[in-house]
Order: sequence, then C-alpha cells, then structure tokens
Amino acid sequence: MGFSLPVKLKDGIYWVGCDSARLLNSNMYLIKDEDVGVLVDPAWSQSGCFYDKLSTLMDLDKIKYIIVQNYEPDTVKALELLKKTLKDFQIVTHWKISMFLNKFDLNVPMYIIDENDWKLKLPTKELEFIFTPFNYFAGSFCTYDKTSKTVFSGELFSVVKNKFGLYVDKEPLYLYSLKTFHKLYLPLEYAKKAVKNIPEEVELIAPKYGSVLEDEFIPKAKKEILSIEKEFDFDSVREDIMSNLYKDLVYLDFKDAFKNLFKNLQKAIESIIMLELKVENETLHQGLNKSKSIIKKDGEIEGINAELSVGLSNSGLNEELTQFLESLLDRLLYPLVNSYKREQILNKNKYERNPILDPLTGLFSVEYLEFLKPKLKQSVRYKFPITMGVVNIDFDEQTGKLYKECIIREAAKYLQNHFRSSDVLLRIDEGKFLIVMPFTFEKDAKKKMMLVIDGLNQKAFCGTKNMHVKAKTSVLEYDKESTLEDFLKKLDKSTFEPIFITQLS
Repeated sequence: MGFSLPVKLKDGIYWVGCDSARLLNSNMYLIKDEDVGVLVDPAWSQSGCFYDKLSTLMDLDKIKYIIVQNYEPDTVKALELLKKTLKDFQIVTHWKISMFLNKFDLNVPMYIIDENDWKLKLPTKELEFIFTPFNYFAGSFCTYDKTSKTVFSGELFSVVKNKFGLYVDKEPLYLYSLKTFHKLYLPLEYAKKAVKNIPEEVELIAPKYGSVLEDEFIPKAKKEILSIEKEFDFDSVREDIMSNLYKDLVYLDFKDAFKNLFKNLQKAIESIIMLELKVENETLHQGLNKSKSIIKKDGEIEGINAELSVGLSNSGLNEELTQFLESLLDRLLYPLVNSYKREQILNKNKYERNPILDPLTGLFSVEYLEFLKPKLKQSVRYKFPITMGVVNIDFDEQTGKLYKECIIREAAKYLQNHFRSSDVLLRIDEGKFLIVMPFTFEKDAKKKMMLVIDGLNQKAFCGTKNMHVKAKTSVLEYDKESTLEDFLKKLDKSTFEPIFITQLS
C-alpha cells in the first residue's frame, strides 16, 4: 500500500500521516463530519506530508478542533505550525495537559473535556472521551467515535516497528511488539485498567504509533496486554527503596520515614506484612505480627546494637528473594540507625542549652556541621543534589551589641519563615548564616537566595527603631570531590569572610 494519499479507514475517518522511516513513526488521523474537521494527535515529525493529505479531503479552514491526547514536544511543535495555517480552531484536551500547553503561549482556545461531560458535539455525531491516566501522561485519554465504532487510543495499543505498515501484517510478531512496547513505556497497572475501559463493540483502534487494529485482532491485542506480568527487577527495586528512604530521612521525622519505608516495601513485595527495628531500648514496629517467615539483620552501628526484621505472610521463600531481602536489610540498617541516633541527640537537647543549638537564635550552631557530613555522603552515593548558601549581614560600625542581637534574632526568624522545613539553617558567626538545601540544584537555590536577600535588605528591624541592614549571599552546589571543610572554604572564596570552621578541624 502506498502512503502518498490519505487512507480512508471508516466513513469519515482518515489516516493522514506519512511513512517517515522511523522506528517510532507517528500516526495522524482526521475525523470528518459534514463540513467540520477534527485532527487527532498532530505530530510535527509528520509535517512534510499531512498538509497535502488534509487539503485533498477538505478546506483547511474547516478544521475546527485538534484533539491532543498526550503532551509531548512533537505535538507542541505541530500546534505551533498549525496555528499559522488554521483559523478559529480549539484544542480539545484534559486540564492536566492544558496546563503544560499553556506554557508555550499558543493563545488558542481550549476545550477542556473534563469540564464538558467528557464529550464533544459535532454536526451529526458526538465524540466521547475515555480517561486513561498515566498511559504516558497523567492527563492521557482516548477518543471514541461511537458512530464508526473507532477508538483513537494514543500510546495505548501502540508498537515500535522496523518497517511501517498501516495494517497488521504478521500477527505473532505484532503481538510480541505490542507487549514489548507496553512493558517498556507504560505502567502496566494503568495500561491494564485502560484496556478494560475500551468498549467491547469497538471495530477499529487507531493508535499513536504502529498499525491500526481491526475486528477480530482487537480482542487478541487486549488479551496480550492483559497477560503481561510485572517483572521483578531486584536491582531497580533496591535502589528505589533506598532512594525513597534517604529522601524521607531528609524531609520527615524518623518515625514517619520508617512508616513510609514499610509502605514502599509492601508496594515492592506484597507478601511483606511486618517491619521492625530494635535499637537501644526502643522498638519501632509496622504491620502485623502474624508472620510465617522472618528475615533479620543485626549489627553494631557507631556503638549502637540494632536489629532490623521483615516478616512475610508466606513461608515459601525462594533463594533469590531471600538473598535480596538479606542484602536489602543490610543496606537499610546503617542509615536507619544513624538517623535514629542523630534525631535522639537533637530531641534530647532540644530544650537544653547545648553547643548544637545557637542560644541567641535557636538555629543550629556550627557544631551541627558534624551531623551534616553523613548526609553529604548520602547525596554523593545516591546522586541527589545538595546546595548551600551563605547569608552575611553587614552591620554599621555604630550599631551596638543589643541592636545587633535584635537584628540577628529577627533575621534568623525571617530565614526560618522563608525556607522549607527540610532545609537546615545554621548561625556560623556574628551575622553570618549557612543554609543547607537538600534536593536543590544551584540554579534554583540562587533564585531563592536572591529573593531572600532582597527581602532582608528591605526589611525594617527592631520595631520602632526601623533599622536596616545590607545583606549579601553566595551559593554553591556541593562538589562530591570535596570534603565539607574544603567545600566551605571554596564557598568562602566566592563571598566575603572565611566561614568559622575551626570546630571541624
């Protein structure tokens, strides 16, 4: 079959794409209802041919709707191109997709399907929309033309093929490609839900990539997708669990982080029904006590004896899963105990005078940098960014001690109110503060710090005294090759005075 002309798939339904000799060749479709045209999932990569095909079918000014079922760059570039040619058309999409499209200043009216009863009325027919979230994008959906019994399925039912064919030619190979695409690119649990939502009476499925599916092949394709089993990748599961734990230990208190760890373990391995940590004289427990199999790991971490256990609902553990759980517990034990110890020390001294807390501001003192070192090691190992910023307040030479203390206290309060609870604030010298921002890249931290500095410079301190200061800043993302001491010296060189780090020596 040649592809130089549009292909009629059903009455009023046309394929208007082209064979671009790509592995992932995009399909484009036109729905024609009397004198109204509806374009489905336009692709800039098809722009070399779709104008000619559309022109043979109808006046381009008659195309009044463009359905955008997924958000991707190829679609955005096509919309920018079509905007220059078409007149008075609307983009038909879900609100979650519209939020991203609005970033590109297309200035095209949006028809939001979830605000219009998931339907679009045409002259003689009505299109219905089927919500299929996370089948490539959170706002993904399919379009159903009930009159022609056609579903425009987006990424659902798509394949990657070495050679383009508008219709399925070799069934076994196509089914294999179908399964491979869905395993690689779509979350299986959502893909299966979406497949079950496709109406039984459908006679043609028109996907974003690959070949159109007809008649008896449709139930075969559905069955193939529904038969895909989730593969357990031990390495990726282990890294996901560890990554989530380290994030939680930064953002949450220890007990909440422990609860989330249990939830993440259950998501990965359904048979896990219990997680328990015994450390010092305390036991943290999540889940049920009725475990048929228990795997334990114990050890001494920085002078603390601890035991971490998981309980499973079944006793039929295979050797591979047992080894995986043992290695996972081994890796989990150190960060859990280390974080528990750090939080216990901080909580114990929370309301006492101690060198970890600055008595004037209540922020951490420079002594806390010792507790920061393990977190920096974690950022290097698990590849998440940590950026640090310095705020330095210059005092007028005539500012007395009492007013300096007043300004420092109010500046500390201002900083606390303008940073996340997960950010760590330290007072490291008279009017100098260090802000440690985990999971933050340098460019984002710089924007934040400049806003904070601007606020400090405009702020009036000490009530009716209406005192003003000059604040400065410098920002650097932590360099994994540096020690903390070397990094702080490097941060100093980009700012004003050496940071007070003698306590770390």
